[in-house]
Amino acid sequence: MRDRFHGQLSVLGELLSSMCGMACEELRLANRVFLDRDVEAAAELAAVEAKLNAARTTCEETAQKLLALQAPVARDLRTVLAAVYCADRLERMGDLAQHIADQAVRAPEFAVPDALVGRFGEMAGLVLDGGRPRRGDRGTDRGGVPLARPIR
Repeated sequence: MRDRFHGQLSVLGELLSSMCGMACEELRLANRVFLDRDVEAAAELAAVEAKLNAARTTCEETAQKLLALQAPVARDLRTVLAAVYCADRLERMGDLAQHIADQAVRAPEFAVPDALVGRFGEMAGLVLDGGRPRRGDRGTDRGGVPLARPIR
């Protein structure tokens, strides 16, 4: 019984990992719309946003089934609830990326002044590269706890 529960938790984790990738892709696309005024990227972003929203619903449904059928306690309960919270935050990141793109498409002349495009590009690059390991990173924090895999 517990093996099945932990298998379902693994599926939930994989779904969250997939959602991280979708949210990152939305940020990349929003960056293209915002800085490059790429209208085609806005259409791509809308498609990814729909997938991210569906993944959040799937994540919540999976968590509800786990809570109802397995009645987890202590650490397992916290893990399931954390997954729901993370799914909500990831979906919200996608919503914000969509909002940035919508504003840039609606009024491209006000999105970024030409003099600041380079600076905004640098900031966007820092955000998008934030999940990647830095030089000298050995894959663990100072306490020896493994760090998260980089988002690609």
